[in-house]
Amino acid sequence: MRTSKNTVRESSNIIHSEETKRRTVKDPNRHFTRKRKLTYVMLVSLILSHFQTTIQSALNHFRPLVDAGITIYQSAFSQARARINDTVFRELFEMTARTGYESRSAFKKAGGQLHEGRLVCAIDGSHVKLPYTAELKEYFGTSGQGGKAVTARCSVLYDIQNDIVLDAVLDKFSVGERSQAIKLLKKRHIFEGVKELIIFDRGYYSSDFMEELLAHGYEFVFRMPTKRLEQADSLPNGIHTVKVTLKDGKRARVRIVKFNLNSGETETLLTNFYKQHMTVEDYKKLYFMRWPVETKFDIVKNKIQLENFTGRTVEAISQDFYTCMYLTNMVAIFKAEADWEIREQRKDKNNKYEYQANTNEIVGSFKDRFILACLEPSPSRSKKLIDQIFSEIKRSVVPIRPDRTLPRPQSVRRMKHYHNQKCNA
Repeated sequence: MRTSKNTVRESSNIIHSEETKRRTVKDPNRHFTRKRKLTYVMLVSLILSHFQTTIQSALNHFRPLVDAGITIYQSAFSQARARINDTVFRELFEMTARTGYESRSAFKKAGGQLHEGRLVCAIDGSHVKLPYTAELKEYFGTSGQGGKAVTARCSVLYDIQNDIVLDAVLDKFSVGERSQAIKLLKKRHIFEGVKELIIFDRGYYSSDFMEELLAHGYEFVFRMPTKRLEQADSLPNGIHTVKVTLKDGKRARVRIVKFNLNSGETETLLTNFYKQHMTVEDYKKLYFMRWPVETKFDIVKNKIQLENFTGRTVEAISQDFYTCMYLTNMVAIFKAEADWEIREQRKDKNNKYEYQANTNEIVGSFKDRFILACLEPSPSRSKKLIDQIFSEIKRSVVPIRPDRTLPRPQSVRRMKHYHNQKCNA
């Protein structure tokens, strides 16, 4: 969805907005009322850079501070950060999640795609490893052997075809994925008049959760575990229509689709999405459309480095979480526009493969100039910085190899980012 200029401009408006500042600062009558070395806008921008170095190294190399000849120490940054909540970062993320979805015309203009007239989304969750502090342990809880790993639970509602995280939540580890899914679905994320088809992986299905989805009119596809629905387990491969009994005694018609995977394992799907022309292969392709949500978590955790937190308080964790969701969507928006331009440049070259922008390079390009572009008051200089980013992105391309599969490595779970072992570069 080609909306990069709009989102950059809107990002700048939010960061500089006095109204947003008033909602973000915990005590607007006392904090950030006088001219300080570390202004509110600089503080927000520094957090948005999601630095992976030590705090002091990030402060020493942050361009707005360096250019102004200002020296800020870690303690001053930590004190200033404690005076704001997560509002500005959450609103920045929500802005990227609604841009292009305001109306049918805006969606079409932005290049939005539908499948069979539906917005196809996936809901998926993941554990998020946190720094070990008494405050975070008490608030979020723990996981793992002996309950020693401080852990939160994150879930996202992801628009598969348009590569946008529509909503995201970070909760205590004790909150289940189904509870988070219900929380995500209670909000309206797209213009009226379009149905949303939600794809769930194995582990989400329960009769209560299915009833919740049916009650709110959602279409869904579940990957079914065995021994959860006897009617499904006893059926042969193929497409079958069955009726299930709900808690209120009513009966609901659903479709069971069974087929064999290349591994020989039998896959079972449960759905209320009916199309007369659909075959087993069509349903198989529909379910496997959810795969990009897995790669999206790879981008969030390994490329943007969500778990490499820049603070160790509950408020700082929330600020970093929404910062990463914002950056994730901005990277996707820039990639979509760069991919369109790359296709246009190569459409007459008869390449063996189609090419796309390298996500790693986009994340790297965002580290400095994107935040500076949002801070830049001059539209012409902001545009120049954005053009430089696009120029870099379009030079670094990778081929799209269809049907490529790689074995998933088996490894022992361990922390990747230790808060007391930050690098300086």
